[in-house]
Amino acid sequence: MLPPLVRGEVPPGTRIRRLTEQIEGARTGRGLGGVVADLWYAVTVTAALAAVAYGTAEVVREVAVRRTPEGLAIGEAGVVLVVLAVAGGMLALGARLGPVALGGGAAGWWLPMPVDRRGLLRPSVLRWPALGLAVGAVAAPLAALCFGMPGTLGAVLGWAGLGGGVTALVAAGAALVQQAPRAARTRARTGAGPAVGAGAGPGGREHLRREQALAATGDALVAVAVAGIAVLLATGGWEGWHLHRGGWVAAPLLLAAGALTLLADRGSERLDGAGLRRLGALGERAQVAVLALDMRELGRALTAVDTRDRRRPWRLRARGPMSAVAVADLTLLLRTPRALVQVVLLALIAVVTARSALVGPGIVLYPVLVLTGFWAANAAAQGARHAELVPALDRTLPLSARWARVAHGVAPLTAAAVWSAAAVATVPGLGPVAPAWALVLAAAAVRAAYRPPPKYRMPAVSTPMGGVPPTTGMTQGVDVVLVGTLPTALALYVGVTTPILVAVQWGVALALVAALVAASGRRPKP
Repeated sequence: MLPPLVRGEVPPGTRIRRLTEQIEGARTGRGLGGVVADLWYAVTVTAALAAVAYGTAEVVREVAVRRTPEGLAIGEAGVVLVVLAVAGGMLALGARLGPVALGGGAAGWWLPMPVDRRGLLRPSVLRWPALGLAVGAVAAPLAALCFGMPGTLGAVLGWAGLGGGVTALVAAGAALVQQAPRAARTRARTGAGPAVGAGAGPGGREHLRREQALAATGDALVAVAVAGIAVLLATGGWEGWHLHRGGWVAAPLLLAAGALTLLADRGSERLDGAGLRRLGALGERAQVAVLALDMRELGRALTAVDTRDRRRPWRLRARGPMSAVAVADLTLLLRTPRALVQVVLLALIAVVTARSALVGPGIVLYPVLVLTGFWAANAAAQGARHAELVPALDRTLPLSARWARVAHGVAPLTAAAVWSAAAVATVPGLGPVAPAWALVLAAAAVRAAYRPPPKYRMPAVSTPMGGVPPTTGMTQGVDVVLVGTLPTALALYVGVTTPILVAVQWGVALALVAALVAASGRRPKP
């Protein structure tokens, strides 16, 4: 129990946070037994995941060594690039969801209090560096094992320290950049308290610009890392580094990450309440989408922070209602650099995977093509997802629901055509079926954009993460890709692409797209 306060004493933020935790624990019946059970569950799940990851890495390495006796000779530089890609992903995700944020009851109860925010925000400040440390410490050794590095205990610990240090350093730096010293100095000069409703003026726009800059930096790190791995695979690697032979790299990174985390904790008073509430709401929205297995809503949550002025000196011309819908979607795609970068990177990943010794042009390449192609087409289907969320604009046009969906498929078709020209057409024997893949992927992206929402009124499905609502439309879109590209899977399995298989692939693709167009726009049966 916490000691009682003296009359007239203002409680510190740490006391308010611990008091809230005690109240939550009393209401939920949390005791020593519950803490021990949660700890045991966490240890068990962590050990099981580590064992599965280690076994997977060992299998991948055995296959790589069996196909190429010298292993994947891309050197330790490849592992460093994998760590940079993970760090870039953590930076982009943290910038869009935080990294310091408060949502729900915490924001409504804590922020208006006249107490210091440092004690209130300390768990939120420590969350992303700790998460980055854990993710990097797991990703780096797995990448090293997959690339044929020695699996000794010293090497694994060295790579774990390097990966955890880099990702934790990036996450702590993002938390430090999030702070606004200029706004804090203004409040100090004027004598005002913490800005509970700040965020709509110049300070709020400054925070938005910082978040957008951090997210763009993370995306750029991922792009550079993926391009570097492709170059290493194409040129045969670089064996000039020996980072796993000591902790001389990991120790300074971990110390720097700890120092930046302490600085971010000291400066958490400078964070305004409006930004904390907004980012906390986005984080809760993304968490609900993940638990509900609704990747469409997750994409909306991750792109909700982008509010930059999108004016350009050029514009596309529309001629008629269908072209107006298609032009609007293409304009949105062209003004979203992240989506364009995703299409290019996914095409690059597919090309590198097809030419690597680990996969090659066989049946193992098929799931890679399905995953990257479906992802690339979905990256360009923002217009269709917006139309499903707010259909009022499409209803104002003289278009039926069927032809509106056809018009919304132009942007995914463009992205799928670019991806298939780079990924499918470069695989030996699959050049004639590349346009058919583009049609199937565009139809699948539109179908996924219009899938039904989770059914929260039905009984929840029990999962290790808790009860989640049944999501019948989770596989809607993926089923189209699997059925529409089945002849290509058969061709990759037998290793020969005959004219009959090409004709069957085209016939299946055209028939599937025609069936989807005919069935689209119909009202579902009650």
